[in-house]
Amino acid sequence: MFKIGGCAFKLEVHIIISIAVSSVAYLVFKSYEVAISVLLAGIFIDLDHLFDYFMDVKKITFGFSDFFYRLNEARLKKVYVLLHSYEVLAVFTFIVIKLKTPILLGAYIGVLTHFMADIMCWRAYFYSYSLIYRASVRFDTKKIFNLAGE
Repeated sequence: MFKIGGCAFKLEVHIIISIAVSSVAYLVFKSYEVAISVLLAGIFIDLDHLFDYFMDVKKITFGFSDFFYRLNEARLKKVYVLLHSYEVLAVFTFIVIKLKTPILLGAYIGVLTHFMADIMCWRAYFYSYSLIYRASVRFDTKKIFNLAGE
């Protein structure tokens, strides 16, 4: 598993962070819609990792241990994580500002929190979160993540 400055990228970390941030969001906004949206978006944005997994194994079988091994140990040959990008976040920001709904606000806070945790805790370069950059290197894991010493 990757660790940076005592920080670890694991599902449990995102769950704990999402629970904490959704609790604060409830206290600030006094809205269950915002709080629940923060919690769900902060965790379920990682569903895009399933696409990466299935592209890597090239079959319609799924094993939790294999999935987490490939993800946490950077064993995927290509990393798409289509929802984890500055470009998607920019579009989402525009939508949230335009529509101004509690559910979208909560989802935005959850996604932004998740995104910041990933940037701080994952061995990636800052530009690795650009979908344009990832496409330019053909989603090659070795060019996206700092895997020196692996």
